[in-house]
Amino acid sequence: MRIFGLISIGLSLLAGVGLEHLIASGAPHDATASEFLLAALSFAGASIGAAMLICGAKLLEPQRVPLQWRDHR
Repeated sequence: MRIFGLISIGLSLLAGVGLEHLIASGAPHDATASEFLLAALSFAGASIGAAMLICGAKLLEPQRVPLQWRDHR
């Protein structure tokens, strides 16, 4: 799982470099849909990758909810 986290972070870095290349290659302009998409992929990939890298397999384990947070009906 940690390996997939590293891969995700690497792919997000590639998306960030692609975004930087798109922005630097032209004159100043409003953001395009592809630039927004690359920024979103970079952010999501880095966030998911960091969570997988830090937590590893424990990321998917069920967690106990304390009594004070349970729904009392």
